[in-house]
Amino acid sequence: MEAPLVKANPVLQEFAAVHRLKLSKNYHNEPERSLTWDTGIRRLIQLYLQDPKTLTLKSLAVRISRPQWLTVLAPGVLSEGPEAR
Repeated sequence: MEAPLVKANPVLQEFAAVHRLKLSKNYHNEPERSLTWDTGIRRLIQLYLQDPKTLTLKSLAVRISRPQWLTVLAPGVLSEGPEAR
């Protein structure tokens, strides 16, 4: 179930290094990747497996305490999910 995220690891690792972010993996043994940083306001970008049957990933970007949900429809294509409304 972690295969789609493993493929994204090199891109996430490079992005984290360039922007000096912390990359973490598999929080609570769930397939996910998180990029975090704190400049007085904690920020998080998280990719996780939404549907193991279709291998659909979902991403969450959080700034302060307002989540914005995005669904990965295809590589490079994101759609705002109903949770953001």
